[in-house]
Amino acid sequence: MNKLFFVIAAMLLYNPLTFCQTNQKDSPVLKGPYLGQKPPGMTPEIFAPVSLQANETWFWHGSPSFSPSGNEIFFVKYIKGKNVTEIFRMKMKGQTWGAPENAFFSKAEYRDNNPVFLGPETLLFYSNRFGGSICRIEKIDDPGSQPVALAFAVPAGKTLGKQFSVTQGGSIFVELWNNDDSDADIYCCKPVDGKYEVCERLSADINSTAYDFNPYVDPEEKILVFASQRPGGFGKTDLYVSFRNADGTWTRAVNLGPRFNSAVEESFPTITPDGKYFIFCREGELGFNPYWVSVKISEELKLKE
Repeated sequence: MNKLFFVIAAMLLYNPLTFCQTNQKDSPVLKGPYLGQKPPGMTPEIFAPVSLQANETWFWHGSPSFSPSGNEIFFVKYIKGKNVTEIFRMKMKGQTWGAPENAFFSKAEYRDNNPVFLGPETLLFYSNRFGGSICRIEKIDDPGSQPVALAFAVPAGKTLGKQFSVTQGGSIFVELWNNDDSDADIYCCKPVDGKYEVCERLSADINSTAYDFNPYVDPEEKILVFASQRPGGFGKTDLYVSFRNADGTWTRAVNLGPRFNSAVEESFPTITPDGKYFIFCREGELGFNPYWVSVKISEELKLKE
């Protein structure tokens, strides 16, 4: 059974009343997988080491994006006071992580956002350049590699949002906002001859009359996790989940419950490439930080195929 199903099963079955926020004492050097952080249990914990948590200068704008090998991450900083977002990169050499560096292709004036790995060297990300688009960078280690905009057709009256997710078949799940920001819904855009000319709005089992955004879809397109401001939640923005049916439709989205949702804002869901950890962001006093949780596979967590 796909590991991702166990992630969602764990979300639905566990329901503690409190969250554990573990701030480990930083050492000058980060060593080992996942920035050297101690793997979490079944309770969400802050992922970032103290030196990379939200502070007076910046906070996380999205969860980290890990390379398939897990030896590097890209993440986005929201710079306070400047109202800009920039993409940063960290890479592990041996067992030691280097310091965060600006990604060479990321420019503050473009409000670059949401880096997503397509392979060991290729990345997609959102950018205001080219009129606002999803861009592709072929070689993340080649400063001569330049971003290229995907051929993307956005329906009239809509604006492409910053968050998206890509399946192994090339479909892109995006958030599209009304031009006046009065609503946001999740759409699926499928490639035809290398172009994304048709974006279809997902059904009412996913989208509501409120803001629905921040979609994450697993590579095999079996589960969808997203953020929503619909009524009946626990706070400002909650995380919801839906499963794909055999006929290609989606089950009615359900709230992930108080284990993951709280009185503040939860958003930016993702799952690590190895399928072991679910990551999302939570609002705090200084801004957003990423949280992560481990999935322990057992008989009680199994779902129907």
